[in-house]
Amino acid sequence: MMTFNELMFELGEELDLDIEPDPKGGVLLIIEERYNLQIEPDNYTDEYIVLGSRLLDLPPGKYRENVLKDCLKTNSQIFPRQGILGYLDSESQLCIHRFVPLLDLTPQKLADITLEFVALLKQWVDALDVGKTCPDDSFETEKKSGAPMFGIKT
Repeated sequence: MMTFNELMFELGEELDLDIEPDPKGGVLLIIEERYNLQIEPDNYTDEYIVLGSRLLDLPPGKYRENVLKDCLKTNSQIFPRQGILGYLDSESQLCIHRFVPLLDLTPQKLADITLEFVALLKQWVDALDVGKTCPDDSFETEKKSGAPMFGIKT
């Protein structure tokens, strides 16, 4: 298994970027001068890399309530889940993160996951910037055909 620093070096090679962890061990990528992506090791278990970003300041009000409701709906989706949405109450900010298991992680896999995460990040930021509460395809609103799970009717 590669170390975090080795993976970051190899990720830089895959993405054609000069990536070097900061003194605290994290990496901040600024994409298109608009999107910030933080990559850091999970120091609690040493089994994951964490990708994360702050999406938007959400001041109190009805819009924040609607955004957070849609975030809960999005988080409740069954796999594959590309990110988990959260809210930093102390800073009134909506954020998104993803844990990436280090087991069998290659630089190419990490590059693919990072690019998927950046695409998701862009979808959310772009939707919120125009006043939407979530990207158009963030959760399914129509029931799929077939019997309900465990026979429970909703």
